[in-house]
Amino acid sequence: MTEIDKIKNVSAFGDIKQNNINEQRAFQNQEADKVELSSKNRKKKVILGVAMLQLAATAGLLIYSIGRNPVKAAKVLKGNERISNKIYEEGNKFVDELMNKKGSFNTTIDDVLAIFKKPKHKSNLSQGIEDLEKYFKENNIPEESDVVKAAKNLKKNLNKHLKQQEQNIIKDEKINILDFNEKFVAENKDDLQTIYETLGFQHYDLASKFNPNFASMHVQLNDYIRPCPNGILPNDGILFHGTTKSKGVYNTGFTPFASNQINSAARELGAGVYVTPDIRVASYFSGLHGSVIPVKMEQGANIAFVSENSYQALNNLRNKYVLERVPKEELEKMPSDLKNALTECLTNRFFKEAGYDGAYVPKGVKSGNLFANLFNPDINEVIGRKQSQVVVFSPEKLEIAPRTFKERVCDLKYKFEGIIAQIKYSHEHPFGF
Repeated sequence: MTEIDKIKNVSAFGDIKQNNINEQRAFQNQEADKVELSSKNRKKKVILGVAMLQLAATAGLLIYSIGRNPVKAAKVLKGNERISNKIYEEGNKFVDELMNKKGSFNTTIDDVLAIFKKPKHKSNLSQGIEDLEKYFKENNIPEESDVVKAAKNLKKNLNKHLKQQEQNIIKDEKINILDFNEKFVAENKDDLQTIYETLGFQHYDLASKFNPNFASMHVQLNDYIRPCPNGILPNDGILFHGTTKSKGVYNTGFTPFASNQINSAARELGAGVYVTPDIRVASYFSGLHGSVIPVKMEQGANIAFVSENSYQALNNLRNKYVLERVPKEELEKMPSDLKNALTECLTNRFFKEAGYDGAYVPKGVKSGNLFANLFNPDINEVIGRKQSQVVVFSPEKLEIAPRTFKERVCDLKYKFEGIIAQIKYSHEHPFGF
C-alpha cells in the first residue's frame, strides 16, 4: 500500500468516526428535545389544570353570588316581630318601665312627639313677623307707612328663602346654611333696619329679631320629622336589603330585633329592618358572597322623612327623656349591649307612637359618642354615594319579592362596584377614617 493509499484510509476512517460522532450528537439532541418537549407538555398540563380549577372556582363563586330567586329560597316571606337576640327582650322591657314611670319630668312623651309635628311657625323670624302684624293692627299703623311696607316685603322674601331651605333638606343638597342665611340678611338689610329702628327699645323683645346684626340666627328653618314627600321612594314599593347572612332571613323572615353590632353601638334609627331604594347601596353591604334581597313595601305604609337636623333633635330629646328617668350612675353601670338595645327599642317606640311604620334617611348618619363619631368612617364616603336608608319599624309591612335570573346576574356588576369603592376608600384612608 502506497503512502497515498494510507493517507486516504486514515481520512476515510476519520470521516467515518466524525460521522458517528455527528450521529451520536444528533441522537442526543433528539433525546434532549424529547425530554424538553415532554417537560413543556407537563408544564402546559399543570398550567391548564390550574387554570381550569381557577375557572371552575370562579364559575362556582359567580353562581353562588347570583344565588336563587329569593321567593323560592325563602321559607318565610313576611317580616315579623321575632326577637333574634334576647337582649332586645330586656331592651323592650326597659322601655315599658320608662314610659310607665311616674313623676314630674321636664321631658314628656308629648315633648318628644312634638318633633314629629309641623311647627306653627317656619322660623323664629316668621313668628316675629306674625307678632309684628298684630302690633300694627293693635296700634293702627297705616298700610302705606314705610314700616308696614318693609314688613310685607320681608315676609314675601322670607317665605321664598324658607321654601328653598326646605327643598335643600328634602333633596339633601350640600349648602353652607350659615352663608345662605347671611346672604338673605344682607339682601334684606334695609327692611330689617327700618323695622328695628321703628320698634326701638320700647319693644326690644320684638325688635331684637329684626336686628340686622343678629337676624341670621332667626332665619333658620324650624325642621321637623315630616311625612316622606312623594317621588323619593319608588312607586312600585320595591326596596333592597344587602346581607351576608341571607340564610337566617330566608328561614325566619325579617325582624327589627336582630343586629350584628348591638354589642358595640346602637343603629342609627334604632330597631328596624334596614333597606334601601338604591340597589348599589345594598350591593355594597352584600359583598360578592352575600345576597341582595328585594322586598316590597306594603302600599299605604306611613314613612317619615328624617333630615340630619331632625335626627339630632330626636337624639337630644331621647337622651333627655332617658336621663330624667334613669340615674346617670345606673346608666354607666349598664352593660353596653343593654344600653344599645334600650336606645334602639326606645327610638323604634317613638316612631310607632308618632304613627310611622318606617323612616327614610337620605344619607347615613353617625350614631354613638364622640369617639364613635371620630373614628368611624363616613359610610357615604366609603360607598361612594349617599346611603339612602329606609328603616322599617313595622316588619309586617315588608314581604320578600322575586328577582329574575337576569336581574341577579346584573346585580354582580353592582357588587363588584361596591368592592372597588371599598378598596379605593381603604387606599385613600389607610387608617380607616
